[in-house]
Amino acid sequence: MEDRCSGRSSRARDIIDRIVSDERFRASSHFSTTVYRDEPLLTTGRQMAGYLPDEYAPMKAVSRWEEQPGGARGRWLSEAELFYRQGLALADVEDDCPYRGTYKSTYPTYSTMSDRQLRGYVSWRSRVRKGDIEATLPAFAITYLQELICGIGTSGPLDGFERLSSFASAYRGVSPEVDRRAPVWLQDYAIYHGLAPQLLPCSAELQREEHILRFTETLERVREATGLSSKEKPRRTRGGLAGIGDADAVTLYESARSLANTGSTPNHEDAGAREDLCHVVCAVLARLDEHYRRTRKTRLAASLFGEAVELPYTMFASAVFFDPKPHPDAEVALSALHRYRCRNGLWTCTHIHGAQAGTMRLADLLRDIESTTRARWEGADAPDTTLPKYLVKFVVSEADARAAWRSEHAPVRVRIDTSKLAGIRTAAACTREALLIDDERLEEGTEGSAILASAIEASRTSAHTAAGAIETSRTSAHTAASTEETAPCGNRHMDTERAQPRLASESEAGPLSAEQSAYLVALLDGGARIELSQSEDLVVDQINEALFDLVGDTVLEFGPQGVCIIEDYRPDLEGFVHHD
Repeated sequence: MEDRCSGRSSRARDIIDRIVSDERFRASSHFSTTVYRDEPLLTTGRQMAGYLPDEYAPMKAVSRWEEQPGGARGRWLSEAELFYRQGLALADVEDDCPYRGTYKSTYPTYSTMSDRQLRGYVSWRSRVRKGDIEATLPAFAITYLQELICGIGTSGPLDGFERLSSFASAYRGVSPEVDRRAPVWLQDYAIYHGLAPQLLPCSAELQREEHILRFTETLERVREATGLSSKEKPRRTRGGLAGIGDADAVTLYESARSLANTGSTPNHEDAGAREDLCHVVCAVLARLDEHYRRTRKTRLAASLFGEAVELPYTMFASAVFFDPKPHPDAEVALSALHRYRCRNGLWTCTHIHGAQAGTMRLADLLRDIESTTRARWEGADAPDTTLPKYLVKFVVSEADARAAWRSEHAPVRVRIDTSKLAGIRTAAACTREALLIDDERLEEGTEGSAILASAIEASRTSAHTAAGAIETSRTSAHTAASTEETAPCGNRHMDTERAQPRLASESEAGPLSAEQSAYLVALLDGGARIELSQSEDLVVDQINEALFDLVGDTVLEFGPQGVCIIEDYRPDLEGFVHHD
């Protein structure tokens, strides 16, 4: 046994002596005993590629193994702590050696880079710090973000947040990996250092949580206003919920559309139709929420989007991050539904997880409610929907109740015919003149007469037209009257066999129509009566009513001999009819 062992050792020594005696290995640096060697003044590019300036020596001197003072057992540094210490040693180093090779790493660190890659990264970082942000390898960009969240190269938390935000904004769209990680790290950085929520932008997640909160709070107000939250029966009118305010209806409807990613209320509908639609949707959602509470023991919002749950949270997930000091206990609230808490260095996050799941359900629900409501109002057939029967009943009853309310509260439309204003002014002036007494007329002088004259000017124009139209009839009537005995009150009957003159215009220019003016002229002149289109009694009543505002009394009456003029008003009527 001993002979075998001694034989093996002798063979091993022979192999070692043969290797050491070889000239090729004597020239190798591993077997060289020379400490100082001359270096050439000029080097080739290949030789420079492996050259590392002295500024990198402190970073290279950081060892993964750390000796403990006092002879205690040492410890291995974690990858995050090693990256932090090497980053501090490399924080102020600048270089100018561009790198056009490749470097890929899920968790990039200095220790995973070759010397050539490390110089390329430091050279790119030097240009970034000067404001020249150019596209580079995704691993380089992620390494720079990890430096900032670790506080390497920053003067404080606020400076680090500004550098993170500016780099993320300038680099947006260049690398999908950076776009995916930078917003999360930026939010975690603000929360970790107590800068949230003042400096954080309003992200899509925060906006969605705000809509969920508004949706839930408005739904609770509607339930209280309609009596759904009480033990008694809710208030109803014509089968629909009563007590819903217009502001709450619009708020709930707009929040629901925002959560469903369907935008705001369509603009092609008028204001009344949008208000009615908001009211119906609000009432249906309130009744559906009450149905969920009774049958499923949950709320509508919780059924659609879930409830806020506190879960463990990892700050700067998928990043190489190290903080030499433990974080104190803290609590940061981004919104009423989103907050972070640190206890004994462990972070938790409370918010609605998986809120996107209810987007499609809410969108389908709103679409079916709106289409059913519009079909009900338009009298069309009910559309094909996925709504259950009980929900269709809710929609129909609320749509019918709102339609009945709208018909009862339809606005009163007032139309003003401006063409009647002239007649109103004339009647007012005539009424004023008729109410004046003699003393008032004397005090006002000719003002009252002037008002009356201007007020009846249009009526006299009509009388002139009628007088001119029957001028021929007057001449023949006077000739016939000279041979016949004139009755005292004009008791002659209408001569329907003679051809009567017709007025050229039937428009009303004054209080009397053309037919009425011609009839009055015939009475005053004692000529032949004209042919009337209606009964004589009706015409006499119309003339008395039209001239009452001017004269203040009836001017025509029925006597024993027929229709005659009251002699006291004959001068006024002659002046009215024959005024030039």
